[in-house]
Amino acid sequence: MKQSKIINKVWGQEIWYSNVDEKDKNYCGKILKLKKGYRCSFHMHPKKDETFYLQSGLLRMKVEDKVYLMKPGDTLRLKPNTFHSFLGLENSVILEASTFHSDDDVVRKTESEMLEDDPWNYLFEKKHILVVGDIILDEYIYGSISRISPEAPIPVCKVTSKEHRLGGAANVALNLAKLGQDVTLIGLIGKNHHKIKQLLSKNYILDNHLILDINRPTTIKTRIITKNQHIVRLDEEETHPVDLELLKDIKLPLNPDAVIFSDYNKGFLIPTLVKNIIKKYKKKCPIIVDPKTNVEKYKGVTVFKPNKNELLNFLNTNNIDAETLMKQFNFEYLLTTTGADGYILQKKGELPVTYPIYDSSIIPVDITGAGDTFTATLATAMATGFDVDDSAKMANYTSGLTIKQIGTYAPMLTEFKNYKCITP
Repeated sequence: MKQSKIINKVWGQEIWYSNVDEKDKNYCGKILKLKKGYRCSFHMHPKKDETFYLQSGLLRMKVEDKVYLMKPGDTLRLKPNTFHSFLGLENSVILEASTFHSDDDVVRKTESEMLEDDPWNYLFEKKHILVVGDIILDEYIYGSISRISPEAPIPVCKVTSKEHRLGGAANVALNLAKLGQDVTLIGLIGKNHHKIKQLLSKNYILDNHLILDINRPTTIKTRIITKNQHIVRLDEEETHPVDLELLKDIKLPLNPDAVIFSDYNKGFLIPTLVKNIIKKYKKKCPIIVDPKTNVEKYKGVTVFKPNKNELLNFLNTNNIDAETLMKQFNFEYLLTTTGADGYILQKKGELPVTYPIYDSSIIPVDITGAGDTFTATLATAMATGFDVDDSAKMANYTSGLTIKQIGTYAPMLTEFKNYKCITP
């Protein structure tokens, strides 16, 4: 067939302009017009070798267990027997060049479909993510200051409202839940734990893996805020190492799709616990660490994610450079967050690459919890099948949303609908 023809599909149209199977000639050419909010079947061709070039629009492309965001100009080649599916994040035009197309040369696992709502809600697949770390209750006291105390030269804050939010590892779990993930949260709570459990229940996060230590308080950070400014923070905590007896009944999930260590140096993530978890899941799924002080206990994790000051502390303490740190502790990736400036990603054997915040016009209001949001998004994207580069860019985007807010904030999946405007 050399003349063109148009075939209507559930997801749009195929415009064929060639399909030849002759001696020394074996090729097919198509233009695929994919409608926003539609997904083609998850299928493969036992014989056909095909290459896709995205001319316009934006695609979520799933290839076997990997996922890609395709932007105009991107090319992807698929060899025979490769299952794949594309989803239109917006109306898209794809050029397909392949070997000869035969209608019986296809195997489908799913059918094409129109999605029910915003296609960005389907950016990530629903996965099971394990979060292990220090659980914190964040308390916010809002008020106004209009006078100085007669008792001492200090301002008097008139309280107007109070609010409680999940913090630390619990905030990571909340961010994961908002991104549509199943979460197992393991951490330590103290005698004043009722508000933590109430907030977890409100956000559909199970508390049956929490460990109660009646001899210590639940860690509480109380922030007093006036006119969007933090005046003072009060910490109620005990940071001595957790009693080993309390850890003996921990039940770890069999096959999580990612593991996160959320370390706030409050005494729960002792080396014995951390090393046992890494040993159990290493090479089975991504293991991501948001560290605080100790490096050695995290040897062998997938992504070591300190902030800039923490990295400098690790390097100075061990008297080494970043590349040596990665080699010595066998980190696959070193990802350093730099606050409102973005992040730095370094891979084994490569030079570090600096990425700015996705929107330079953002004026940071409060960086509280931005690291938790970054970690949760990174883990969600990597568990879905995105590579570390795309995953980090998405995490950079969501943490940018967080620093626009007062206190901790967990972005919703629907907020990714603007991500198309900033993907480099």
